[in-house]
This record gives sequence, structure tokens and C-alpha cells, in this order.
Amino acid sequence: MATPSDEAALLELCRKRVKSFAESMYNTNTYFSGKENPAFRRAAVLVPIFVKEGALHVLLTLRSEELPTFKGQVAFPGGKQEDGDKDVVETALREAKEEVGLSPEIVEVVAVLCPLVTRNKKLHAYVYPVIGIIKSSFELVVNTSEVQTTFDVPLNFFLHKETHREGTMIFKGKEISITFFDYETNAKDQTEPVTFVIWGLTASVCLKVSVAALNKLPEYHLDEYYSDLEKYIKQVNSQQDKTKCLSKV
Repeated sequence: MATPSDEAALLELCRKRVKSFAESMYNTNTYFSGKENPAFRRAAVLVPIFVKEGALHVLLTLRSEELPTFKGQVAFPGGKQEDGDKDVVETALREAKEEVGLSPEIVEVVAVLCPLVTRNKKLHAYVYPVIGIIKSSFELVVNTSEVQTTFDVPLNFFLHKETHREGTMIFKGKEISITFFDYETNAKDQTEPVTFVIWGLTASVCLKVSVAALNKLPEYHLDEYYSDLEKYIKQVNSQQDKTKCLSKV
């Protein structure tokens, strides 16, 4: 059983690794040039990470079927930036409080990743993943008009070969690969196990954060979209190997 000091050490390691990746030249997105299109909206999601049973977990939601966009999909707490928000961090924290009652006071924001691009008939937006570490125990209060339920997934789940499958979709006239994760768990308000299908933007962020936080590539092949992430992990591990060798001299 993990002690409080073990949990603190694990969160500190996660903090350093994610921050390092976010500040590196490898925090990129193939579909984002680095300059925002003014016609696109800005949005943000909070990626809440915490320790459970000695491992890093991420909190996810299942969106309401009544919402106008992305209804019934697995997502992070989040939404579009409002006029009163000073930045995307404030947007992510505000939305998390509104959707699941997560208090900003217990969330330590450690990084903001390069935005992902969403384009459909109703929404063109840059979605910024805001990575936050939950610093203390918490109780969620779900806003049922926006969220059906919540659940959490261990980060290492996203790196196992048997937990993912691949599909394709057309984006900007080009066929791209889509990663799906099928996670079976007992949600708080369900009596029987439920399988949540994690895909799209949410799956992409989960994969990136898991690789960065655990400093480990998945057991399966990463497509070209994740080439910079793969280069980053290989570079970090190469530097660590060199340091170990020098320390033995």
C-alpha cells in the first residue's frame, strides 16, 4: 500500500516529466501551425491527474446525451473560452468546477499542451489541454445537464497493446488514423460493469499525457501524428542512459 510520501513522490515525478515535455520543442501538433486562425474559437479541457492505489490516474467524464455537440462521448471537463476568462487555464478550471464540482483550489496546473484542432459543422476550435494535478482528496458533484457520469483510468492503461484499436476518418480531405481505447469499469452510479469508448481528441490527449508522465512509449506502434512525442521520449531516455553510464565511471 502506497504511503502519503510515496504518493507525493509519484506526483512530483509526474509534475516534472509533464512540465518538461510541455516546455520542449516536441510539444507540437501536426494540424496546428503555431498561429491561431481568428475564425476559430478557443476552448480548453482540464486533464485532472491524481494518485489512486499507488498509480497515476486521470479523471474523465461521459457527456450528456442532451448536449448540442459531442453528445454521449467520453471527454475531459472543459468547454469554450468565455469573455470573462483571462486565459485557457481559467477556462479549464471554471468548466471543471461547473461540470463536476472540482474546486480550483485543489488543482495545481503544471502545463498547457499544444492545442488540438476540432472541425465540424457546428464548431471550429483550438482545444488546449490544461494538465492539472489534484493535490488532495476530493468529492465530485456532477452537473447532470452536462455530464452523465465520471470515471477514472490508470495512465498505464493507455500504453498496453491489448487495450487499444485503430480506425480511420477523413480530416481536411486526408484519411487519418484514429486510436480507440475500450475501458471497462464500475462507474459510481452503475451496478454492472460499463465499457467506455475513449477516442478522438480525448484519446489523443490521454495517450500523450500517459507517455510523457510515465516516460515510456506504448507497446504498440505510434502513427506519424505522434512522431515528435516519440522522438522526445527516445531523447530523454538516451540522455538518462548516458548519465547512468557516466555515473558508473
